Amino acid sequence: MSSKNYYQILRVRRNCSRDELRRAYRALVRSHHPDTHPDELDATRRLQEINEAYETLSDPARQAEYDRQLELEESLERLAQARRSSPEPTRSSTSARPMPQERRAPVEPLDLDSDYDDYWPRRRRRSLLDDLIGDVDLDLDRQVYRTLRFVRRLLR
Repeated sequence: MSSKNYYQILRVRRNCSRDELRRAYRALVRSHHPDTHPDELDATRRLQEINEAYETLSDPARQAEYDRQLELEESLERLAQARRSSPEPTRSSTSARPMPQERRAPVEPLDLDSDYDDYWPRRRRRSLLDDLIGDVDLDLDRQVYRTLRFVRRLLR
């Protein structure tokens, strides 16, 4: 999708009626038509933008798809802006924090002489990543993953 905001081009609100949209379109075509402004080289390009915006917003199905894409772009921009403004965790700040109790695997002494090793329940092993980063808040990464998954579903 292009980065053009059709609502801004036509100078209407998102929740405008079809009549308001048509009136705004006709007023803009009248004011930007190349025949009324022969000196302006930009008038033809501006008229094409207005026509493209009106074609998209006048069709309810295309408008719904455009609105979904516009909302997605805005949410991705807000997410990127939040990510840029949030401080990045440093290794020293994450390694100084202890892991929460529920994520620690209990350590039992290993009895090498036992013949019953196969009958003991297997414990979840902590990964190297768990040891390195400790308790890091991954909410932002989860939101990015969910947003990207949502985008993939939209594009299918």
